[in-house]
Amino acid sequence: MNAARLKARLAQPDFAQTPALRLKGQPVGDAGWTALAEAPTTGHLSDVWLGETGGGNAGLIALSESAHLRPGSLFLESNKFDAVGVAALAKSAILRRLTMLRLALNAVGDRGATALANSPHLTQLVHLDLSACEVGDAGALAVLSSTSLKGLRQLHIGMNPFNTAHLKRLAKPEVLPVLEVLDVSGSRLDEGVKAALRAARPTLTIVSD
Repeated sequence: MNAARLKARLAQPDFAQTPALRLKGQPVGDAGWTALAEAPTTGHLSDVWLGETGGGNAGLIALSESAHLRPGSLFLESNKFDAVGVAALAKSAILRRLTMLRLALNAVGDRGATALANSPHLTQLVHLDLSACEVGDAGALAVLSSTSLKGLRQLHIGMNPFNTAHLKRLAKPEVLPVLEVLDVSGSRLDEGVKAALRAARPTLTIVSD
């Protein structure tokens, strides 16, 4: 499916009854993301899958400005946007119902991670995937200290260039207090950090190399 076909599909009356939009791997690009943002038939969508669809900053900014989208899950992995688009998304009301956000394999960086951590619209989020998103120390610390993200139950943050020793902060009960899964796949987590986390949080599942 390309952008033109997506726009035509969105215009069909029966689309308003579709609970999920799965476009992973379809080359709809920024034009398709913009069509999705502008379509008045999308307010019912619960799950939006846009991984590997070629969306960049223009498309993500368009989604962020949508007057209709209010998804529960948003899958945006392996696209072409960076911190500019993520910063716009973090300010967006489309996040208010969001419980799952996947941004893996995008250039989110410290700026984008910090914008998400400071977003007032992510208080319902329970699953955040920032794997391989170029997140450094500043971004990781922002996520760990976020008050908006205190409802997170799963945090996927492996394959990033931050010092994983910072994750020892999770031993404090006030840091992401209901976290159940910490996935740092692709990164090395020091055994001392693991031991501290397991002692403080025996029910926390830790996934690491």
